[in-house]
Amino acid sequence: MDLKVSEINYRNYELLSSMSIEDTMIISAIFSELEQDHSLSNAIQNVVLSYNEFCKITDAEFKPIDEFKIRKILKNAEEKGYCRLFKRCNNYFNLYYM
Repeated sequence: MDLKVSEINYRNYELLSSMSIEDTMIISAIFSELEQDHSLSNAIQNVVLSYNEFCKITDAEFKPIDEFKIRKILKNAEEKGYCRLFKRCNNYFNLYYM
């Protein structure tokens, strides 16, 4: 798995450590879905379904999520410099993260 990062400095590592486990897990799942050439909307839907199913099966502490929460997590992660979405064409994106 090759990840491209444009700038790396110690501040990025501090940001990485400030991300919650839930957010990191969701961003990793979105990355995996986008690597399979799913559109962003399909990737988000797949992650929502998988995540909520996982929570039901394991009785995990995490609350169920919806598409809006995932979009908010991605937006916050981009603002903090943790990841970056690059549009390829139509609704297809590449996601790069630390």
